[in-house]
Amino acid sequence: MNRVFFGSKLKQIPVYPLIFSIYPGLALAAYNLSEIEARIALRAILVSFLIGGIAFLATRVWLKDWMRAASVTTFFLVLFFSYGHIYQFLEQNPVGNFSLGRHRILIILFAFVFIIGMLLLTRKRINFVPATQALNLACLVLLIMPLAQTATFYFRRLEENNNIDQTSITQTMLTPDEHTSLPDIYLIVLDTYVRGDALLNDFNFDNTYFLDSLREMGFYVADCARSNYPHTQNALTAMLNMAYIPEISSRLGALGLDPTNVQPLLKQNLVREQLEAIGYKTVAFETGYSWSSITDADIYLHIGSEAMQLQNLTPFEAMFIKTTALLILVDTQNLAHASTMTEVIFPYSDHINRQQFILDQLPKIAALPGANFVFVHILIPHIPYVFDKDGNLPPSDYYNGHNGIPTSGEYLVPAYTGQIQYINSRMIPILQEIVDTSPNPPIIILTGDHGLQGSNIHQILNAYYLPADSTEHLYSNISLVNSFRVVFDGYFNTHLGVLTD
Repeated sequence: MNRVFFGSKLKQIPVYPLIFSIYPGLALAAYNLSEIEARIALRAILVSFLIGGIAFLATRVWLKDWMRAASVTTFFLVLFFSYGHIYQFLEQNPVGNFSLGRHRILIILFAFVFIIGMLLLTRKRINFVPATQALNLACLVLLIMPLAQTATFYFRRLEENNNIDQTSITQTMLTPDEHTSLPDIYLIVLDTYVRGDALLNDFNFDNTYFLDSLREMGFYVADCARSNYPHTQNALTAMLNMAYIPEISSRLGALGLDPTNVQPLLKQNLVREQLEAIGYKTVAFETGYSWSSITDADIYLHIGSEAMQLQNLTPFEAMFIKTTALLILVDTQNLAHASTMTEVIFPYSDHINRQQFILDQLPKIAALPGANFVFVHILIPHIPYVFDKDGNLPPSDYYNGHNGIPTSGEYLVPAYTGQIQYINSRMIPILQEIVDTSPNPPIIILTGDHGLQGSNIHQILNAYYLPADSTEHLYSNISLVNSFRVVFDGYFNTHLGVLTD
């Protein structure tokens, strides 16, 4: 009897405001899992939960009724977390020549709905007992959907990684010289870096000083190098597996795997597998993209919790805030909140911090013991164009357009070439320090993954620092698919040859 009574009472405890408060951040994270690591969303979800909890307790103190407080709190949270979504929808979908996507209009509408809702929910005659159990269940179901989506995503990723093990080649093709210490191997990808002739023809920018500096340091610069694909994922997957995408797909299909899903092989690639088989450790950095962050590397470097201070919001957190009623503060740039909202108005601080972290840490890797394969994906000169030639933040017109592109075409050339100049100024001393401090002469591939636009989309920077007598297989129009074929043939006594570029 008491057990039945207790069970029925438990079902009437109004926990649905707390459950619902977790949902907005979790749903947004689940929708963007292909672009972010799940841990990036944890802080936003926690803050969201705290907002719901504090609002629930405050309303309980005011109304002196848990059930009534739960309904009022949930109504408030629905309005709070939906404001940004509704604003953006109305802004993008005007009615005729009239747009409701204006704060001065939407604030009035939301205030009206809130007042009406409060008047109805605070009436004394309403019995909330029958609805509590239903709302608890409804919010649980609502929460299960993004949780299931997240679990499915990571289950598929785990399955992909397990399937990738089937593609492994058990025979090691590399046979380094017994009396020679293994060199560190660096693959440094400067995303969207166009080669010298295209920079001059398309952007009126002379990159001779940088290219000559590389040559003076001992690099071979492939003046006519090309990317095989116009997108990072395919370009790097082909490069790191030393094969074109159709061949990689055929390998997967022959093993009964999905031949269209080659992107996991960007991280679990043939080059990495072969190097690890002869004793190399893999070193990688967090890139900001889940598909190129090799989180299972032997050494995985990221900014970490110590540097991720509360005032530095991630792009995900900035995006999340802009889906809520806090969008009002962001857009109006209220002076009372200017100092605390800077990082929300400017959501690229995390991107800037990550690139600076990579550039600062990269030359220190030479001090690591053993032989290391270092994968570095630097998103410069890739958008957003948030570095001028001196590494400072340029005017907002350079990065405040859609997806961080310049607000108009007139800013594209100075924005892009500014980032070229900045990364040039950083890379020369970094490369020189790596060469000078490495215990054995390193192997360095410095390359773009693809170009920027139009005719230069395949025309990329491509330079090699190889030990003596290992450059004979290099040639000016080499494409990325052949980079490691040449390196392995020249230094590890393979006979891979080169594919048709």
